Amino acid sequence: MTVAKDPSIGVNQTAPEFYSRIVEEIYALTPETYQPGAWKDRHCKTVVNYLRDSIKAKCSKFNGYQLRVEGTQPSGCNEEQQVNMAYAL
Repeated sequence: MTVAKDPSIGVNQTAPEFYSRIVEEIYALTPETYQPGAWKDRHCKTVVNYLRDSIKAKCSKFNGYQLRVEGTQPSGCNEEQQVNMAYAL
């Protein structure tokens, strides 16, 4: 979330820059007593594969729910409430 919501860069970053920044953030948050294979062994390719295989499917599914909620045009609901409705689905 820190990398994705960076106001100074926002959506104006390439995919390789985005993934590299994620790896940098992982390194910054890594405790000094990490277990091998759990933290600093993450590389850009590992992050890309994880995002592609795990998170992308969940985001696509959520996007479908979000479109369904927007399609019903619920009256009196703000954007946050619509996101909560999509999340509930």
